[in-house]
Amino acid sequence: MGLYRLILLTGLLSLSSQPATAAQPVGHYNKGSLKRGISLFQIFQRQDRLFHSVSPEGFQYGTKAMQKALHRIASWTVELTGKPLKIGDIAKRKGGKIAQHVTHQTGLDVDLGYLTLNPKKRGHRSGKFHNKFSEIFDRNGQILPNFDPELHHQLFTKIVATLPVKAMFVSCGILESLKTVDAKAGKTITPFLRGHDLHNDHFHLRLSCPKGAKGCSEQWWKNPGPSGSKKKKRKSYRCPV
Repeated sequence: MGLYRLILLTGLLSLSSQPATAAQPVGHYNKGSLKRGISLFQIFQRQDRLFHSVSPEGFQYGTKAMQKALHRIASWTVELTGKPLKIGDIAKRKGGKIAQHVTHQTGLDVDLGYLTLNPKKRGHRSGKFHNKFSEIFDRNGQILPNFDPELHHQLFTKIVATLPVKAMFVSCGILESLKTVDAKAGKTITPFLRGHDLHNDHFHLRLSCPKGAKGCSEQWWKNPGPSGSKKKKRKSYRCPV
């Protein structure tokens, strides 16, 4: 049995050993909560050939759908690079506002490390409390030599073809490099990609609401505010069109 199949089988067996009570995402990505959140951190610690956690346990609770998705992505990461998948913030145990994120409130958002064959152990955010990603891959819209667009296109193609993806957020320079590769492949991943300046050291995966998840919404929550009040304008980090 190949290493990839063995690792995937190990992950699936771990899934079957989890409690049957399902975690439930409630509300919106940017205004929501998580019922019966699963501690994915504990799973990551037991399977270090697949996972490398870069956030504390309190920031790594999620849903069953997220658990399954991360096992798949980690298996593909090992297959492509021989290295475990770096996993950052997901959600708090009961969801809601976390760190400096606008989203990550329902257990359906996760920050993941970009692929690299020679990962750095120290540098960048490695000394921080959470999302301790140790290197950047895009500087001021220009991808750096440590980023491989073709390798990431392979991974992202697997992700969108297999998992219930709502969107994937990457930095502006990485977005353009992936779109260039994807144009030759029939634009299979471009519809799912979103450009965002704050993703030069990781990409952000957002899953769709699981089927039958009552109370889970994929619509963006907008604060109506008091009648006649002026809304505070947020700085936009979206990439220029």
